[in-house]
Amino acid sequence: MFRTFMKAVLVSALLASGSQGFATEYIRGYLHCTDYEKAEKNYNMEPDDKDYEYFYARCLLVKGENDFEALRYMHRLVNQHEWVPAAFMIALYTETDGKFDGQLDVDNINKVIEDYYKVLFLINLDPRYPDAHDNLQRYYEVVDQMELNASYSLSFLYSNKFMNGVLGTHNRRLLQSPGYEGDRNENTYPEYNPYTLDSLDKMLEHGRECQHLPRKQYFNPIYYNSITEGCRLYADLAEALKPLEQKRLSILNQESCQDLNENNCPEYYEVLYEILDLVKKNQTDQDETLRPILEYERQQAQNNN
Repeated sequence: MFRTFMKAVLVSALLASGSQGFATEYIRGYLHCTDYEKAEKNYNMEPDDKDYEYFYARCLLVKGENDFEALRYMHRLVNQHEWVPAAFMIALYTETDGKFDGQLDVDNINKVIEDYYKVLFLINLDPRYPDAHDNLQRYYEVVDQMELNASYSLSFLYSNKFMNGVLGTHNRRLLQSPGYEGDRNENTYPEYNPYTLDSLDKMLEHGRECQHLPRKQYFNPIYYNSITEGCRLYADLAEALKPLEQKRLSILNQESCQDLNENNCPEYYEVLYEILDLVKKNQTDQDETLRPILEYERQQAQNNN
């Protein structure tokens, strides 16, 4: 399962108008740096200015030659200044394994969840957010809709953790089955497979929290309506899946299903296919629910060209 909407048109690394003379432009996935030299120059002139540090770190990340250094700046901005845009950028980096292509790195879901928890922690920590620092943090919040995106991401990520956990328990049992003659390198996702029920509980919890987020002045109405509805869909999915997952796990423990195949254990596959059907239906509904965001982003991209 992959995210369908996190390909947002993110704000340019520099807010100032184009500089005079030579300017190098870099693109990395959906990230964009319009003037690397200016970002570097401004930071070198005022290294204590967190805005210039963020601009430079972002351009350095987009340039792609020294991710370690760019992320070091980002982490410093988070740890010393509680700078939400930097925390959000770290989460995006982790989520896509540095590709910024909108595709989830399924091997790193737990770390991505931690990163988005950090984003929401910093937002909730300050009652004056997004105006606690200066107008730039509000600017990034309005453009990137970081609070809404992070809120939706938790339900999205726990749904992925659940599905990879289901796949992991399934593959683990197949590899233990005497009659299995397939690929012996199937991934069992040991970091996810013991926690399928917990993942559903977390999907439900965060889905309901996101669904009932109060409308805030800095929320884009298109994002707010689509994302809160998408979160409701995840919460409803979690409620529907939990009894099925409990049944699936119970069947896996039956002596008659120790050799896991459709002839030997048809009741297991009936439940598994029901789970898969619900998940597929949810993905279709998510795509339709988030379509207004994609259309809005396409229009914004056209307007900026």
